[in-house]
Amino acid sequence: FLAFAAIIALVLSFYQKTYMYTVGVTDGVFFNPTYLGLNSVIMSLVGIFIFKDKLTVKQKISIVLGIASVLFMNLRFWPI
Repeated sequence: FLAFAAIIALVLSFYQKTYMYTVGVTDGVFFNPTYLGLNSVIMSLVGIFIFKDKLTVKQKISIVLGIASVLFMNLRFWPI
């Protein structure tokens, strides 16, 4: 149990440091939608690869569209 708690603590500390750094160097307009969109995509991928979830075609398409939406949100067509 202690080893598991130590691993979780390391993951959370890395996450917090990365999150705080990214908040400081990126515009909130791009960071928040990207962060929230990637959370959904990552949880879907965790379900597929770790828990061996079987997805329907519609679910696979929605994951691809989620990834595409995050990519399109971060394209900059104008100087900021």
